[in-house]
Amino acid sequence: MIKTNLELSLKLYELAEESNIKYFLNSDSYWSKNAKTLEESINLYAYLKKIFTEILKTNSEKNQKIKTINLRFFHVFGENDNPKKFIPQVIKKFQKDEELNMTSGEQKLDFIYVKEACKIINFILKKINSYEKQYTEIEIGSGQQISLKSFIEEIQKKMLSKSKINFGKIEPRRNEVMSAKANLDALQNYQFHYSLDQAINQTINGYQ
Repeated sequence: MIKTNLELSLKLYELAEESNIKYFLNSDSYWSKNAKTLEESINLYAYLKKIFTEILKTNSEKNQKIKTINLRFFHVFGENDNPKKFIPQVIKKFQKDEELNMTSGEQKLDFIYVKEACKIINFILKKINSYEKQYTEIEIGSGQQISLKSFIEEIQKKMLSKSKINFGKIEPRRNEVMSAKANLDALQNYQFHYSLDQAINQTINGYQ
């Protein structure tokens, strides 16, 4: 994880500098936003993202040749995702009407459909020359919140699953992010293409 999220990222940035690349886009996570120390982070992944972002911020003040755009993704979901991730595992259990153990689900999160996230990236790339600052933060999310419990219950309802959901059976992770919502100020004039309802339907259909 250190090699991928820190060493490789630094090497890519160095190569971008050497190759006179004008813009460097970094993929960040909302998990890293408050990950000031490893002890305060939800996991090592979030902390390494935070470290690299801070390096980019610091270097952008000195380097006038390359502009950095930090893309902070919120909770991306959709079809064809890593089967080990939470939402695909939930859908798999619902397909088989298997019991699902969860935390209380009180986390209020910003879920962004993967195809919407791709369209946002396209939107950013088309207006790339308008970003004049050496370092720019752009949050990629829906700008709305829904509790994890409501999100999971909506998936179950649409799938007509008979799975028993045991909310509160699992303890939340250390430093769990309990509230997250993207600030869309940097995405002015962007028109969203998918409602949450449409995104959930397409995700379910993709797995079926």
